[in-house]
Amino acid sequence: MLLGLLLLGLIVGGANNTACETGDFRLEAACRIVQQYGSEIGGRETIGSLVALNMRDWKPQSDCGIEIYGWEAVSAGQSECRVFYSYRELGRPPVILAWRLNTHTAEIFALNPLSERIMKMAQVL
Repeated sequence: MLLGLLLLGLIVGGANNTACETGDFRLEAACRIVQQYGSEIGGRETIGSLVALNMRDWKPQSDCGIEIYGWEAVSAGQSECRVFYSYRELGRPPVILAWRLNTHTAEIFALNPLSERIMKMAQVL
């Protein structure tokens, strides 16, 4: 168990959990908009802070270890980007949080139930 926590600390510490460094300004901006969702309504928590809280405080309880892939954004046409955060508990399938961002209006749409739950938490916390 202790070894698992130490390995998790190395994985989490080495992963880039707050940025989406693509070299593409549009995709990096899409990541920031999704990560900061919730702050515009005066909330303490944002999608980014809730994801970080999950990885820092909840997932270390995993006894099998975690591999963090982090944030990623991809273009989905002229006016849309898809933003993802993913990780995998070793021995299990990856968990992917996914959002669609309209780049003209900055509207964010959750693409799966877990992403929707985190968005709702960012709205009320």
